[in-house]
Amino acid sequence: MNFAGKALPLQQNALDEIIGNLGCDGASLWSVIAVETSGQGFWATKKPAILFERHLFSNKTGHIYDNSHPDISNKEAGGYGASGEHQYARLNTALALNPDAALAATSWGLGQVLGEHWKDLKYPSLQQFVSDMQESESKQMLAMAKFIQHFGLANDLKARNWSNFARKYNGSNYAINHYDTKLAQHDELFKKGPLPDLRIRAAQLALTYLSLTNGKFDPHGVDGWMGRMTSAALAEFQHSKGLTASGTLDNATYTTLMTAANLS
Repeated sequence: MNFAGKALPLQQNALDEIIGNLGCDGASLWSVIAVETSGQGFWATKKPAILFERHLFSNKTGHIYDNSHPDISNKEAGGYGASGEHQYARLNTALALNPDAALAATSWGLGQVLGEHWKDLKYPSLQQFVSDMQESESKQMLAMAKFIQHFGLANDLKARNWSNFARKYNGSNYAINHYDTKLAQHDELFKKGPLPDLRIRAAQLALTYLSLTNGKFDPHGVDGWMGRMTSAALAEFQHSKGLTASGTLDNATYTTLMTAANLS
């Protein structure tokens, strides 16, 4: 499976709806996203950000592949290796052995929601869940919101009870990776503001996609702030399209950029 989809950026209406439904504020929600995926739901390939969990695949297949494929089927968690295409290489190996177990043992998108929760979150099928994760960051965030609601984390998120939230969201070993501390630290930053600008985020995501094929325009991250690297990438893109290379995100640049990245 290729897994590259529309890979659309997060939209304001979806973000507003989710914040309203959860009863939280933007700072706390962005803190979760920042810790789970560094704020980016898709990689440059337009594939969802994923993490393949070998211990879950092992459990779901009755440990029958542990000896033959210890890298992707193992009673012990970990062994992730590099992010990006390496995770898809692991996933594709598992898919050849047991497709449903492989997809279910993978965490997806902005909220890194495990595929195994598709039924709890009221998706009609595991395949539909994965399809939604390929389509947009908005649908990825919706899955995260469904998870938070279904497993009773909304009150902890609103109260900023980060230890409880981290335990329920990441498991009993959350403290090993300091999830609660990281959430609290990001929350303090986001409360001071400004929150990520979705228009800038969309531009950064588009530039990231284009950088894969052009070898240029890399903003070096998707964070929703107009930093030096983003401005330089924009200026490079503007120059390539015969626009004024101002390094600012004016309307003409935004429209041209979305079209070039097939996001319009």
